[in-house]
Amino acid sequence: MDNLDDVTATVPDGAMPAAAPVRTILKSVCRSCHGGCGVNLHVEDGRLVKVEGDRTSPLNRGRLCPIGTSTLDLVYHPDRLKYPMRRTGARGEGKWERISWDEALDEIARRLQAIKDEHGAQAIALGTGTGRHHIRWVSRFGHALGTPNWCEPGFAQCFHPRINTMLLTFGEFPVNDFTSGTKPECIVYWGHNPMNSGPDGETRFVVRDSLAGKPKTIVVDPRRTELAKNADLWLQLRPGTDDALALAMLHAIIEEKLYDAAFVRDWTHGFEQLAERVKRYSPEWAAPITWVPAEKIRAAARLYAATKPSMMEWGCAIEHTPNCIQTVRAISMLPALTGNVDVPGGWVFGMKGWADSRA
Repeated sequence: MDNLDDVTATVPDGAMPAAAPVRTILKSVCRSCHGGCGVNLHVEDGRLVKVEGDRTSPLNRGRLCPIGTSTLDLVYHPDRLKYPMRRTGARGEGKWERISWDEALDEIARRLQAIKDEHGAQAIALGTGTGRHHIRWVSRFGHALGTPNWCEPGFAQCFHPRINTMLLTFGEFPVNDFTSGTKPECIVYWGHNPMNSGPDGETRFVVRDSLAGKPKTIVVDPRRTELAKNADLWLQLRPGTDDALALAMLHAIIEEKLYDAAFVRDWTHGFEQLAERVKRYSPEWAAPITWVPAEKIRAAARLYAATKPSMMEWGCAIEHTPNCIQTVRAISMLPALTGNVDVPGGWVFGMKGWADSRA
């Protein structure tokens, strides 16, 4: 039929056409990683049928990575646990029975109390995987139970050393301003490869957007990543020598008076002590330690200090060493010296959640 408008549906006598399913679109965020990309959830008759990126989200602007697009599989996979299960056969037989939440909690409590009564609370250790917002409650549970034995990888060698160090050093934890509309003129990627990976998945989108503005780029990475291949300067340092490189860059910025004198005067404390501390850590001193030529270290310091606004996009690789606290402090001094803190297109501080006045 050439003209579909002329087609009419016929219904047998006594029969009613089936009602079309009602579709509701709910705004939400994807939490399959640490990100928070905006998503639209399409729900029909109580069942999730489609997940798409929310074009109004400033983080992903309608885009989703492969993790986000697999949400349906995560929700409805046949092997997903939906309720407590108790093993009924021998270990490995795969025999299970469903039990209630009250039964599960009672049994767990009995077993933990039995261990505590016989061996003491410190015989119990708690462990969680990658950090999510529930981790604070795990430590509080351990404290209430009486055991200090708790481990979570993020608190030891991934991200949280940086957060705690920045709170001590800056009073807040700064993040890069990718969404204000002010494009950075220079970006330093220090131990981070957000084009292909990242703990916060949405950075892959905003990083690509920021690169469209053709900023100057400095990449600190032992590997020749995609970012390193296209960088204005690639500092291929020896793994684990980030602190030496940061000290040498601080030395160069202070020695050549490249720092933002007004910002340092008005908004920092201890500049004289820092200058004295890094006086002997020249790029020539750092070169044999980091394997980065001294002239390239100086070139990176000059480019970063002279180009504003500049971002410091650093990854968790810097925290995979025992001395990461001082490494974080040394690297974080670079934005402070150059006045790239609390400025559009640089480091900014996040908003605080509103407290409930009734609490």
